[in-house]
Amino acid sequence: MSAAVARRKKQLLIKKQKAAEAASSGGSATEYDALTVRLNSLLDIPDGTDKAEAETRAYEALQLAQGQVRRYAKQIDGDNAFKLASSITIQLLSRGYIGMANQLSTQMIDAMTETRLTLTDGILDKLCEVDSGYKTALAAITPKTPEEDGTDKAEAETRAYEALQLAQGQVRRYAKQIDGDNAFKLASSITIQLLSRGYIGMANQLSTQMIDAMTETRLTLTDGILDKLCEVDSGYKTALAAITPKTPEEEDEKFRLQKLLMTFLRKAIKYSDDLGTIRYGDMRLHSRLGQCAWDMEEYLEAMMEFALAEENPETVVDLLFQLPKGDNDNAAKGPVSLRDSLLTHGVVIFISLENLRDANSLLRAFVAKDTERDAQKLATNYMMKGKKHPTHVAFCGSLIRICETDAAPLFSWILKSFNVELNRHPDLKPYTAKIGRLYFNIQPPPNMLNMMENMMTMMSAGGGMGGGM
Repeated sequence: MSAAVARRKKQLLIKKQKAAEAASSGGSATEYDALTVRLNSLLDIPDGTDKAEAETRAYEALQLAQGQVRRYAKQIDGDNAFKLASSITIQLLSRGYIGMANQLSTQMIDAMTETRLTLTDGILDKLCEVDSGYKTALAAITPKTPEEDGTDKAEAETRAYEALQLAQGQVRRYAKQIDGDNAFKLASSITIQLLSRGYIGMANQLSTQMIDAMTETRLTLTDGILDKLCEVDSGYKTALAAITPKTPEEEDEKFRLQKLLMTFLRKAIKYSDDLGTIRYGDMRLHSRLGQCAWDMEEYLEAMMEFALAEENPETVVDLLFQLPKGDNDNAAKGPVSLRDSLLTHGVVIFISLENLRDANSLLRAFVAKDTERDAQKLATNYMMKGKKHPTHVAFCGSLIRICETDAAPLFSWILKSFNVELNRHPDLKPYTAKIGRLYFNIQPPPNMLNMMENMMTMMSAGGGMGGGM
């Protein structure tokens, strides 16, 4: 052992002996009690006290407490350092002084560590009480809109940003402690409150950090968590609906904020795939992302999400029939209607997910609603000699029947006959390649393997297939 280390140990021993002597003589207790009385009188702030005066008194209490905690630490008296600091921290939090409380609670933990204070049940209970104080104070300071509390817009945004920073700091601490549950509870609560006041950008920062913390701490997805994630999504949509753009610039800003919601939902789906029980992620989240993508005219992504959500086929068909029908049924004459091509996307994705039931239901619901065309006639015409290009409806019906009967030669034939449309929509090819492998053991060409892998990744990550068509 070096001489310097030996001297340091001797000094610590002397300090401990002096602290013990002071405690036994009652001097330390007297000093502690006197200081506690002084601090309590400073923090006993009457209602109606001027804001500046109240903050001055709180700051004076903070400085007194910090000075005494430093002295206790030097005396190797971690117990009194903890008692004093935790008591004043809780009082500061109860009065909403979170920044000051954070300074003192940080110093408190440092003093406890420096003095090697052993963790006890009593200390743990008090730390949990401090944590509860933080949560209560954070919930109370979440800012209102200027219309609600009379503050101007700049002040309201400043308060919102303060709440965001405090919440982000606490979520980081929870993540380091592998406490995903409390990280989620705090972040989701503050996110919802920020959204209720229209602060979508700030809410997105916190909700993104929330999902990262849940993933990092391996927090298992539960029904309660899922309900709260859906509540966050509803908060986003309510806040977006309240925006009424009047200029092109405001339209662009609303579009950007809508994109933030899609990003949040994709991360939530990826989390639910990693730590939930459903392959590709929870269906409720897929359904919500599908509707969001549809509203933004990201139709290809919407159809994929509806398929992954096993959305009610009649609901999907109702959406499809909101689109123009188009004048062209035959791919040989040029691009067909968006409505028909999206039907094909939905059917092909359902089949690639080995969900022939919903593929059938989607096609039947579409045909039942399409009263202007005779599906039987379309199919008959397609099978006639010289008809080389099926309509989308006929293709979907034929593909479903072929997959049900395990007819590999017919599968190759139907794809070849539909090649014009497949070339117009190359995003369909990874799905048809997967169908060939699953149902007919037809191995995809090497250049298709990466596309199939990307397709599977997009499904589990809630990723898009591209923009609208």
